[in-house]
Amino acid sequence: MTVENGTFEKGHVPWNKGKMGISGPWRGKKRPPFSDEWRMNMSKAKKGKVPKNLDLLHSPECRKKQADAIRGRKVPAEQREKIRQSLKNRIKRLGYMNSPEAKQKMSLAKQGSVPWNKDKNCPQLAGANNGNWKGGTMSRMLERVSNLAWKRRRREIYQRDKWTCLYCGKHVRKDIQCHHVMPYRLTQDDSFKNLITLCCICHALFERTFDHEFLFQGKLFSA
Repeated sequence: MTVENGTFEKGHVPWNKGKMGISGPWRGKKRPPFSDEWRMNMSKAKKGKVPKNLDLLHSPECRKKQADAIRGRKVPAEQREKIRQSLKNRIKRLGYMNSPEAKQKMSLAKQGSVPWNKDKNCPQLAGANNGNWKGGTMSRMLERVSNLAWKRRRREIYQRDKWTCLYCGKHVRKDIQCHHVMPYRLTQDDSFKNLITLCCICHALFERTFDHEFLFQGKLFSA
């Protein structure tokens, strides 16, 4: 029973107190997922039905009044600080601010694990079978750098150079790039001698300057 203000009277017992949420043979067990046929039947049964809360939705006039009421309202400094702390804690939960010890543990846990699709071709997802297929409009350069053979060769170059930019000496991971000493458009040479590891900044400098001997100052490939 309820009183006039909509609250329950003292001593009121809910109808579902002490009852399980599911009955039958699956009580206390994890119910298996619905089959496709079952889902199709549920979809057909709900077609044409009007939601019960359709009349409870706010009208456009009511929503406009609500928007006008909060427009221009300033959030207190205390509330802004609470929002800032909640967002900060959310970033921590997402793992963007892991401690060095946690990063070290995650690195050690992943050592030795090999991805299931490493160096594997997936013809069922290649070409016209891929959802992003646009009819073969990929440029020649993008097609060349997307080739699996080139990716393997590029990684071999990175490992040979110990993931270090050979011009500035910086240890790179994310901004690492493989550079052709003699441009590929002139030689089509992907040999080990013609490939080096550079960072993004040094690679951009090399692409704008063709005098490689001057940039290297005779230190690389002098033999």
